Amino acid sequence: MKKTLLLLLTSTIILSCGTTKQKSYPDYVLGINENIEKKIFDKDSLNIVTPNIEIYNRVNNISERKYDDREVIKTFVIKTLKSELNKAEHFELKLMSEDYLTVNKILEMITYHKFKNPEWIVKAPEEILISEKKYTILITMTARYGDTNNGVIYFCVINNYNKIIESVDRYEFNGSPLNNKQTKKRIQKAIARITNT
Repeated sequence: MKKTLLLLLTSTIILSCGTTKQKSYPDYVLGINENIEKKIFDKDSLNIVTPNIEIYNRVNNISERKYDDREVIKTFVIKTLKSELNKAEHFELKLMSEDYLTVNKILEMITYHKFKNPEWIVKAPEEILISEKKYTILITMTARYGDTNNGVIYFCVINNYNKIIESVDRYEFNGSPLNNKQTKKRIQKAIARITNT
């Protein structure tokens, strides 16, 4: 009995040492880029798409979506991007409609994971691709104002030809998302980092 137990234990140890575990990745990860050097983009190559903005008014620990404020901020973000990138147009994405709730949740998850794992080669959802332009910049913002003033902004550079998310920069902020001066500074800082200017 002792010999059998010892043999079984030895076999288990040998087998467990001999097998390597393959790390599994989500379906949207196409591969791993061993060279994760920060990619820099030329301002002229970046095209603007409609930002994905979620704004909540938080009062007495209750958050309420503010659609009017969302549209105001979205318009301001587009205007600021046009100024920073010297562009006259932007491409409309319909991400904020009810039909795209699932896409928004997936995009939120993919964006976060790409930020956390810059070496991942991440497939971009079809809904955010603009086939006639190589690179687009997509901003996603989730923010609160009222009793609590804070938020997070992601700046995603999409390679539409290769259908991948090239890079994601993330900025957290404390302060009202309705403060245009601060929002403009955040956008300028992010664009300077993305374009190395």
